[in-house]
Amino acid sequence: MALTELLLHPQILAKAQKGLDDVIPASSAIVSEADISKLKYLVAIVKETLRKHPPAPLMVPRESTAECKRIQCGRGTHDVWLWPAILPGYEIGNDFILANLLYKLNWRTTDGKEVDVGFTLMRARPLALVPLLRK
Repeated sequence: MALTELLLHPQILAKAQKGLDDVIPASSAIVSEADISKLKYLVAIVKETLRKHPPAPLMVPRESTAECKRIQCGRGTHDVWLWPAILPGYEIGNDFILANLLYKLNWRTTDGKEVDVGFTLMRARPLALVPLLRK
């Protein structure tokens, strides 16, 4: 969804790519995980995308059946947003993937039409993109 949102907002895409160009040396083939902490704007894009389009399986209310040791919650706790906190690598992985998709590539739709933004799990039509080298 982040790439879809960026295609709908080309000025934000350009700013994200400029941020990548400012932080990552031109000689680098890819963005490393160590670079992600320096890419504040890109991290914000991923967080905003997850806020606007939360993964549906994580939205299903769940109930704790036992005391939790890792995070503070009592038995019977109902909290939709509790469970994404258990997946700290989830956000980092998205940042890393998006950074590498934007670093060396520009994107356009295969048919020149605007992308649609539907429900997170279903789109009105599949997202078909063509990667174009940036550098």
